[in-house]
Amino acid sequence: MIEVEIKPKKGFLRLTPGAVTISQSIYFPPKIHKDLNLENPQVKNLAWLEHEKEHAQRQMEIGTRRWWRSYILNRNFRLEEELSAFNTQINYLKQHDTLVDVNKLIDQVTRKLSGIQYLWAGRRQKIIEYFKQQETIS
Repeated sequence: MIEVEIKPKKGFLRLTPGAVTISQSIYFPPKIHKDLNLENPQVKNLAWLEHEKEHAQRQMEIGTRRWWRSYILNRNFRLEEELSAFNTQINYLKQHDTLVDVNKLIDQVTRKLSGIQYLWAGRRQKIIEYFKQQETIS
């Protein structure tokens, strides 16, 4: 996987929810950034980092500007990118956190991806079917 630089969100980036990945720089909310720099960060934050690394990798493959243009303007592209990244995140959690409730997590992800935060990237049923095909859930 790609090497990235983890930075705290500042300026206008603080207006956006979650993390923002621009090329090989990942901007996290200050509390998450602080945790990721500890000797033993929380597993959920490490999983989130894996999610963002997936975005960084894809940006390096197709170009950062092209990736962001497609992400903003193309709903199907945004959905595919997020499904892949969330699948990576969930699988990381499954491997490192035996107490994770995958079905609850998938429900949260489907609500996010089908809502305003991701500009209604996809329908809930399509998202659930994706995770079933990936064997993330049964």
